[in-house]
Amino acid sequence: MKTPLRRKLRYGIFFASFLLFPWTLNWLSPYLSVHGAWTGVVTGSVLVFALLFLTAPFLGRSFCSWLCPAGFAQEAVAQTRTKKAGKPALWRVKWFVWTPWLAGLASGWVFAGLKAVIPEWTPAYPMQQDFLTSVGLGTVTATLVTAIFVVLALLFGRRGGCHTLCWLSPFLILGRKTGRALHIPGLKLESTPASCIACGRCTAACPMGIPVQTMARNGRMEHSECILCADCVDTCPKRTIRLSFGRQG
Repeated sequence: MKTPLRRKLRYGIFFASFLLFPWTLNWLSPYLSVHGAWTGVVTGSVLVFALLFLTAPFLGRSFCSWLCPAGFAQEAVAQTRTKKAGKPALWRVKWFVWTPWLAGLASGWVFAGLKAVIPEWTPAYPMQQDFLTSVGLGTVTATLVTAIFVVLALLFGRRGGCHTLCWLSPFLILGRKTGRALHIPGLKLESTPASCIACGRCTAACPMGIPVQTMARNGRMEHSECILCADCVDTCPKRTIRLSFGRQG
């Protein structure tokens, strides 16, 4: 089967984000955000988290399918480890990771006092280092983070790290829910239930392991774990599922 152009484009951008991870790590780091908070600083990673929340009403979790370095690594693993990532109960684990981390972040600013906004570009914030040292440390750290997500994907199945550890997805999920509550127009999936032949290809293609076929047959395509990669759209032989932009809720 010929690979759809959209999927080729997605994987091209996805792969580039993976290669750039040593340089972008600082902007995605949960540790540096807390470290900065306890010194009275808003780090670049906090600004990224806020941006993800604010764009989620319009773009959903598209970041996860187009730009997340750990996401690319896990989808690469899924070429051999095709098992679905457990039951929905497992998918709630990330909230037990995110909540105390967010509490630690907020507590830091409360006790240290908000002093400055410093979006650092070095992996070893707050220390200043030369370019080669920064890139070297960034590469080592990025490799370790990637390894953790790969191990989780191997243990739990498709995108296991996204379901259990990811500190970014709660911001995106909450942002998406806020957008739906406010009926903000956004990128979304739609379906025509009458044309579904229950072939199961959409569910098999979903990198997040969500029940796409059931959703398509019910005509309810919103799911908190959907990353809007559109692989289900490109896989459906009857064009039952489509990607559109419009009012939500």
